[in-house]
Amino acid sequence: MTPTVAPYGTWKSPLTADALTASSTTYTALAADPSTKQIYRLESRPSEGGRSVVVSSSLDDLTKEKDVFGSGWNARSGVHEYGGGALWAEQGIVFFSDYGSGRIYTVKDGQVEAFTPENKNFRYADFRPYPDNPNILVSVMEDHTKPAPADVVNTIVLLRPGEAPQPIATGADFYSSPRWSTDGKWLCWYQWMHPNMPWDGGLLKLAQVSSSQSNISIEETRTIAGVDGQVSIAEPTWISPTTLLFQSDVSGFWNPWSYDVTTGKVGPLLPEPIPQEFTAPQWTFGISNIAVLSPDIALIISVDQGIHRLNLLTLCPAPKYKRLDVPFVAMTQLYPISATQAIMLGATDTTPLSSILLTLVGEQVNYQTIQSPSIVDFPTELFSGAEAKTLRTPDGPVHILYYPPRNPEYVSPSGERPPALVSVHGGPTGAAQPGLNLGVQFFTSRGYAWIDVQYGGSTGYGKAYRDLLNGQWGIVDVRDSAACVSALADEGLIDRKRVGIRGRSSGGFTVLAALCDYSDIYTAGVSLFGISDLKALAGETHKFESRYGDKLLGGTVDETQEVLRDRSPINKAEDIKAPLLLLQGSIDPVVPPKQAELILRKVQERGGVVDMVVFDGEGHGWRKAETMKEAAERELNWYEQVWGLKP
Repeated sequence: MTPTVAPYGTWKSPLTADALTASSTTYTALAADPSTKQIYRLESRPSEGGRSVVVSSSLDDLTKEKDVFGSGWNARSGVHEYGGGALWAEQGIVFFSDYGSGRIYTVKDGQVEAFTPENKNFRYADFRPYPDNPNILVSVMEDHTKPAPADVVNTIVLLRPGEAPQPIATGADFYSSPRWSTDGKWLCWYQWMHPNMPWDGGLLKLAQVSSSQSNISIEETRTIAGVDGQVSIAEPTWISPTTLLFQSDVSGFWNPWSYDVTTGKVGPLLPEPIPQEFTAPQWTFGISNIAVLSPDIALIISVDQGIHRLNLLTLCPAPKYKRLDVPFVAMTQLYPISATQAIMLGATDTTPLSSILLTLVGEQVNYQTIQSPSIVDFPTELFSGAEAKTLRTPDGPVHILYYPPRNPEYVSPSGERPPALVSVHGGPTGAAQPGLNLGVQFFTSRGYAWIDVQYGGSTGYGKAYRDLLNGQWGIVDVRDSAACVSALADEGLIDRKRVGIRGRSSGGFTVLAALCDYSDIYTAGVSLFGISDLKALAGETHKFESRYGDKLLGGTVDETQEVLRDRSPINKAEDIKAPLLLLQGSIDPVVPPKQAELILRKVQERGGVVDMVVFDGEGHGWRKAETMKEAAERELNWYEQVWGLKP
């Protein structure tokens, strides 16, 4: 069939907003219980109000699945507000954190039972049972008895059914990753202090464990790796009773290191540093990029120039790594289930994050899709794949993921260039992920180019690139986004007269700042729960990010009054010329609605084109199907109206 000739941005797509929400179930976490060969996944269901549900299947019969609990439960953690680490399975028992009550529950033989006492002030995440004793858990706990961010208390605790939490690590501002050694004789964890974020630097701690039938105590705590504010550690994983594997960024990239508890020897696992990232920034608990199959072999995910890779990691006798041939461009949640098998979430350019079974055969790996989210049947030819590019700009290289317009039913008139959407990821210490995202395809299938900007400060490109944003938030991210527009326009890939910028959270801040500082580049803007007043945010946001700005802006609120004033979009909103759409959740604890209301009034006061939609009951991101549908339609309509693309 001959494609229809039609201008970019006017193409009709089968990927409607209704189809988008019908396919909006996402897989967010996995767990595996080698003792029972059971596989568990956590899926977010917008059709059920955004509830997170645990689904189980057996390695012996992957076709049979069932929900682990009924409609009254929501397996999600509120620690650090972003959560994660809400699911674990071991010894035939499923452990999960219930978002509504904050309590940990267990599921065994279909029976759901409370593990922790009732107390809505306590939140739990990243829990693990003591080896061979599922009645003792170690867990991160966040105490909101005094809810002001400065008064929230984070600790590591021991938990026993129905008993009050027993603190075993206190005094640091934050904790993560408590992990028992395989024989239960050691416990490690990671901790860090304000004003650092976990990727800035912290301490990997190790404690000796004394145990009896009736009691467990922690003794002889020592620091084994990491430096506060300088060297960060992630994903401690025991590969034997005496050897701990973890990721350290000493080399400038998160690479595997090991520690021997018998000799105290610590150092990089591989003979030479690898310029790839073998973990991700700890925005959430439960990150797992490594599956130790045996004391000799592991599978490990790395990020190389924005694309995820799967590798075989030989642990001994001569450590080495080898890249494996798989089609997945985004991978996460990698866990072992046997000596030769592991599970993970993986996405390709044409499939979303799906649960995948990996089987190691010699030094090769076979892969099998266990289950994919419910996706309306679209032809794969409709989907635009990410093209990883490094653009040379006057201020240095900038990395992007570029998605060209794609729809097999259409071609553009000769010589026309597509309208472009510059998408700014959140964090800001984060990165846009490759792999099929129907939210991106919603626009590319209509004839838009999509640009994920991995501005200076993004992760996946090493510590030096990640640190470019220190003291420069609101400058480097804004500058790099604008530089991408110029570079891609010069290449003839986009229409420089029809460029919109859109972003979520801190990406929304970049959107607002860019519309102020580069008003001649952008002709439309969409801010999703973005920041407009940096000083106000410092007093309003949650504990985890309450001192984040110290690194990003160069000092405390008192020390950076002029910087806060100069970089806050609220103080230069008169420079916004492009029509601006604001999308906001009514109960957002991270970026409160006041942030959107402030910029709305400022633009209105000077007669600018602006609109704001507040979604009732939504927080920091959309969880309800009806919200996702309306938000997508509103954003598309905004661009169509601004650029005159509607018939």
